[in-house]
Amino acid sequence: MYTLEPQESFKLPSLFTPHPPSRSTFKGTIFRGHLERGGEEIAGLMNIDVNVKRVVYAQQLGPGFDKSDKLTYILFGKGQELFLAHVIAKQPDFDQILSVKISNPPSEEELSRGVSVVIPDRENSASRRIKEHEKVVGQGHVSGAHQFLQLQIQADVEFYFEEGELSSSKMTKKMFAPTAEESKAGFGD
Repeated sequence: MYTLEPQESFKLPSLFTPHPPSRSTFKGTIFRGHLERGGEEIAGLMNIDVNVKRVVYAQQLGPGFDKSDKLTYILFGKGQELFLAHVIAKQPDFDQILSVKISNPPSEEELSRGVSVVIPDRENSASRRIKEHEKVVGQGHVSGAHQFLQLQIQADVEFYFEEGELSSSKMTKKMFAPTAEESKAGFGD
């Protein structure tokens, strides 16, 4: 896993609002591993220019953005490289990114518009998330269209899973300790 640390302060919404965004570049450093958990700076990739070409999904958390009862993801990628990112709404919640294969994938045009995926038979909880190598059926919705897609999803690699940091709105040392679910998934170190 690689993470990016901005080297300058700015407001995140400036990367996606207004349209076109008021900002598309910033200085940053790339880390091998999680930058907040012992990740290492990569030589030659420190204080580099970062150019944002496209924001796949952005949502401000707060009042009016309720957590879905059903497990919900954003589908993104291109061609055979597709990924699901869990939609974070409000605490308690979890963050997850996994690669997937879809036998009947949306077109590139549909993906560029944005596709949300609901797993209708799953509650929205970390223990019920899609796990590596699992097969599920999801209902996709293309943004701005009255179009729903029945998706046969084969999960591949779970690249990232975080539950503790989203467990409470109060910052505590306990938030950064691995949860039982994180440890079981191999993200406890």
